[in-house]
Amino acid sequence: MTDRHARRSPGGRGGGRVGLRALGPYLREYRSTLLLVAVLSLAGAGGMLLQPLLVRIVLDATAARRPVAGWVAVLVGLLLAVAVIGAVRDYLLKRTAEGLVLTSRRRLAAHLLRLPIAEYDHRRTGDLLSRVGADTTLLRAVVTSGLFETVTGAVTVAGAAVAMVLLDPLLFAVALVGLALGLSVALGFARRVRAVAREAHVRIGEMTASVERAISAARTIRASRA
Repeated sequence: MTDRHARRSPGGRGGGRVGLRALGPYLREYRSTLLLVAVLSLAGAGGMLLQPLLVRIVLDATAARRPVAGWVAVLVGLLLAVAVIGAVRDYLLKRTAEGLVLTSRRRLAAHLLRLPIAEYDHRRTGDLLSRVGADTTLLRAVVTSGLFETVTGAVTVAGAAVAMVLLDPLLFAVALVGLALGLSVALGFARRVRAVAREAHVRIGEMTASVERAISAARTIRASRA
């Protein structure tokens, strides 16, 4: 929620697209925590990639009637470690996201309170309130389920692809074709969903503005029996 975003026309129309680079000033104060989250995410992804290999070792040892107690202990320890790493990572990530939302709301509220009086004349108060409330909440989703989940997913897919190529190239080729088809369909829907989601937030701002205007004029409405 930068000042440029706050100066857009009501409802967000007419503004340019804001990318992840706009989050830089807000994420800078949390960079140490985010670095730790990135390390934990990579460690968790690595642990998840090791699990199938350990399961295969256990199954091969069982089929060959070799002792498997040690490998089973390693597998259980790995599962517990991945669970602990995931819990710590999620806690730090959600705490950082809440701090980011709080910081953005404070900055945006301070900016709105310092706007020239002329700005309040042609902007609806309810729409501005919607920007402070609903729009800043989206930052939480960007941090928790967007930014780091994408990076972790990319690392996991890359590691799984390398393992599949080494173990079974034919299976990798089949999976690659299925992944390409799935991504093409998902990207097609994502473009439409993005436009619809943007329009939905515009409508939320308009609805909030209309309700705020009606409540502020409730006495006049009741007096007119409207």
